[in-house]
Amino acid sequence: EHPYHQHVYPFQLTTGYGGYNQIGDWHDVIMGDGTIRYSPTEFTGKLMIHCHRLIHEDLGMMALEKVGEEGGTCTCTAAPGLGLGAIIGIAAGATILVAVAVFCIVRRKRRARAAVEAAENNDLELEAEK
Repeated sequence: EHPYHQHVYPFQLTTGYGGYNQIGDWHDVIMGDGTIRYSPTEFTGKLMIHCHRLIHEDLGMMALEKVGEEGGTCTCTAAPGLGLGAIIGIAAGATILVAVAVFCIVRRKRRARAAVEAAENNDLELEAEK
């Protein structure tokens, strides 16, 4: 099996996938067999789909799906938008992630500097003993 991934539109699972198809759950990657639905509200034309295993994607396991053929219909529910709370949560999470990364980098540099100083002190002590 290959993890299916499509760009532009998140999708809902309508049948299959071992019952993992609750109304309101949106996905952009799924594995297994079943039927999906999505609402092409902004762009029509070619939609890229591919295996979400990067080595397979890099080797060309991709396809194009034509979206929005004339006379087609869609009964999908609208994709959820990001509310203010979600945006604030994402911003706070990103800030914490950056702070942790900076802390780790500074800590690593301090430890490396301390190790160099300790090595230099040991060399000086050895020379003094000679």
